[in-house]
Amino acid sequence: MLKFHVPPANARVVAATLLCAIVAGPFERAAADETPSAVLPAASQSAASQAAAPEQIAEWIDQLDHQRYSVRERAETLLKAAGPPALDAVAAAACDPSLERSTRAVRVLLAWSEAGDAEYRLAVLERLAEATETHPTEAAFAAEQTYAVRETAALESLAKMGAIDNLSSLAPPARRSAPIHIIIGPKWTGGDEGLAMLADLRRLRVLSFHSAPVTAEGLRQVKEIPSLQRLEVYGTPHTPEVLTEIQASLPGLAELAVRSGAQLGIQGDAALNQPAAVVEHVYPDTAAARAGIQDRDVITAVDDQEVGNFASLTEKIAQYQPGDSVTVTVQRGEDELKLPVTFDRWGENDQFTLANMRANQGGLRVRVNGGGVIINGQQRIVVPAQPAAPKAR
Repeated sequence: MLKFHVPPANARVVAATLLCAIVAGPFERAAADETPSAVLPAASQSAASQAAAPEQIAEWIDQLDHQRYSVRERAETLLKAAGPPALDAVAAAACDPSLERSTRAVRVLLAWSEAGDAEYRLAVLERLAEATETHPTEAAFAAEQTYAVRETAALESLAKMGAIDNLSSLAPPARRSAPIHIIIGPKWTGGDEGLAMLADLRRLRVLSFHSAPVTAEGLRQVKEIPSLQRLEVYGTPHTPEVLTEIQASLPGLAELAVRSGAQLGIQGDAALNQPAAVVEHVYPDTAAARAGIQDRDVITAVDDQEVGNFASLTEKIAQYQPGDSVTVTVQRGEDELKLPVTFDRWGENDQFTLANMRANQGGLRVRVNGGGVIINGQQRIVVPAQPAAPKAR
């Protein structure tokens, strides 16, 4: 056995050093053992995300409730990196009676719900919403987020198919809560099938079909939009049976306006107490503008049919189709003018379309004269419609 001579002067220093080493050893190992998973080697996380075997995922799920903190942290991190293959197991763990395991599983699901495409996020949120017994608050949050993600995805899909919405003109804070108005016009490429996306818009209040290339059968899908308050069917195929079904299915539908696709392109006061059809504004590049109709003109006749107020004017226009030509009689000061007009098609003039959307902004503050049929909230059919505010024609 080797012996070392330690000078008396250094004996206490050596003893203290040995004591520190003996005492510090376990604590250093414990500290290393408790290293947060945030500093887990990137290679380990990468391996987990590549292809975790079901057995490995099951082991990590089991470790979420391990007695050692570092093991629990590491398992949670690896599950986050594992992604979709671990969804079923993690969702089941979120409903586990163990508070530690279910809480960590919920954290994994929440992390997944913030990344990836809409389809993946929806799958995660739907599973998280099932944890009503163990984590009711998070489950309720997930259910609400599910609606939000679906709505965002639907808006993106609808826009790609040619639909126009009112949210793009609003500031971001307002977009999250504003009522939605969707216009399906002649540029729509989604056919009847694409209309199914409308059911995912919980805030959809006004839906306009303006010369839309869809069928009457396709319109039946409107029955799946319980939030709808106003429906416009202008120059779009429909049948009385379909309109009646829609009205019966949507008790909150206050107005259903139907008219031909003929569009003049003016704005006027449609209040019933107005004695004449006074033109308040002529929109550029419309049938009215090309015919020479001006602001403050009073329209007195369409062809030889006398026009009273704006309700009367709209009723007359409803008799025609896009491309039809008529003679419009206007009173301009003391002069009476007869102007040739060829009607446009609803939905073809983007500027006019957006103006009509702005008029409807905020729900049903503005009533639009249907110029043919309006089925109101009391299920009465009124011909012509009974508007109550300035509108475009």
